[in-house]
Amino acid sequence: MKKSERLAVACLVSFLLAGCVQTTTTTGGARPDADDNDAAELNYQLGARYFRNGSYELARDRLLTSIELDPRNAVTHYTLALTYEALGNMRLATESYEESVRIAPRDHQVQNAYAVFLCKRGRFDDARRYFDRAAAIRTNDNAEVTLTNAGVCMMQQPDHAAAEGYFREALNHKANYGEALVQMAVLMQTTGEHLSARAFLQRFMNSNRTTAGVLYLAAEIEGKLGNDRGRTEFVNRLLREYSLQVNVGKPQVVYRETITAGVAAASKFDREIAGVPHYAHVELHLEPRPRGTGNLFRELIRDGSIPPSFIPAVEEGVMESLESGVIVGYPMVDVEVAVIGGTFKEQTASELAFKVAASTALQEGCRKAQPRLLEPIMSVEIIVPEEFTGEVINDLNIRKGKIEAVNTKRSVKVIQATVALSRMFGYSTALRSASQGRATFTMQFSHFDNLVEPKQLLA
Repeated sequence: MKKSERLAVACLVSFLLAGCVQTTTTTGGARPDADDNDAAELNYQLGARYFRNGSYELARDRLLTSIELDPRNAVTHYTLALTYEALGNMRLATESYEESVRIAPRDHQVQNAYAVFLCKRGRFDDARRYFDRAAAIRTNDNAEVTLTNAGVCMMQQPDHAAAEGYFREALNHKANYGEALVQMAVLMQTTGEHLSARAFLQRFMNSNRTTAGVLYLAAEIEGKLGNDRGRTEFVNRLLREYSLQVNVGKPQVVYRETITAGVAAASKFDREIAGVPHYAHVELHLEPRPRGTGNLFRELIRDGSIPPSFIPAVEEGVMESLESGVIVGYPMVDVEVAVIGGTFKEQTASELAFKVAASTALQEGCRKAQPRLLEPIMSVEIIVPEEFTGEVINDLNIRKGKIEAVNTKRSVKVIQATVALSRMFGYSTALRSASQGRATFTMQFSHFDNLVEPKQLLA
C-alpha cells in the first residue's frame, strides 16, 4: 500500500473512532425513510470496508450509492473524499471535502481533515483558515492536536514562522498527559525537523493518554545516537506519518528524586548585572511529604522581611528548581518548601534576585536533606492458562516483582503483581515464551517507590 493510501486509512480510522458519525436531514428538510437509512448505512459500511482493503473503485461506487440515499451524511462525503484522494482524482476529492465541510460546519475533525488536504495541495492560506476555524470550535477538546497538525503542515513552507506560531499556541493549551515514565532520545537527521517531531509528540501523547509509559521526546539536533529505527510504535509513526528520518536511543525509565529529612537552607544573591545591582536573601525550610502527594510551596513570613510583591518570584524560583534534582537531575517530588524569612534592600531588591536566591537555597537544602531516587512501580495483571502459571510466577520473581494475588477465573489464572518498570522491558516476548503465546497482560502505573539498587544508575 502506498504512503498516501496508508495515511488515508489512518485518517479514516481515527475519524470513525472519534465518534463523529452523524446523519442529518436531507436537502429540503425531509428525512430519508427507514429503508433508505438502512440502505445508505449498509452501502457506507461496505464502501468503508472496500476502502480499508484498498479496493478504491468499489469503495467509490458504494459510497456514491450511499450519498444518493442520504446526501446529508458528512462522514460519507468525507470518506468519499479520501477515496478520490487515493484514486488520484484531486478535483473530485476537493468537491467531496467541501461538501463535508458545508454539511458539518461545527465538526472540528472535518474542518481539520480538509485543512490537511489543502496543505498537501499547497493552498496554505486556505488551510490556515480551516485550521483556525477547527481550533476555535468550542466542542473541540483536542484543540492542541488541531494546532500541532497545523504546525506540521505549515512546515512544508520555506518560511517556518507560521508553523512555529501554531506550535507555540498548541503548547499553551494545557492537556493532562499523565506521568511520563519512559523517555527516548531522538536525533533528527535534518536540522530543523525537531519542530515536526515536537508536533508529532503532542499528537502521540494525546492519543495515548491511558498508556502506562507515555514517551517523552528529547529532541537532539546535534550528537550521535545509535540507529534503532522502527523498534517502537512511536518511531514507526514518526517515520510513517511525517517522513522524518531519525536515529533513536534506547527507551529509558524516567526516575524521580525526593528528600527524606527536614532541613533549613538559605542563600544570598548580591550581584551587578549590566550595571544594575541586584540583591536578595531568602531562607527556606524543606520537609518530605507523603508519597504521591506532590510538591507544595508555603509562605510563612510574618515579620515583613520579604515584601509580598516578591513572594511570587520566590515561588517561581523554588518550583522551577524542583524540576531538576540534585542526584542525577530527575524531577523532585513530594517536597514541601516554606519561605520563612530573608532580607532585602529597597534600592536593589529585584524579582530576578529573589528568584535566583530561592533556587539556590532550594538546591542547597535538597543536598542536605538526604535525597533519594524513586522509580516507577507498575501494577501488572496477567491472564494465563493454569498449566503455565508456575513459569509465569517464576519469571516475575526473577524480575523481583511482588505477587499481590492469584485468582482462578474459569480455566485460567489471573495474577496480580507489582513490578518496577525498569524490569518490564521485553516482558511481552518473555511472557509469550513462558506460555507458548497463550497468556496476555496489562500494565499501568501504580506509584513511585525507593530505588533499591541505585548504584548501576549512578555509575
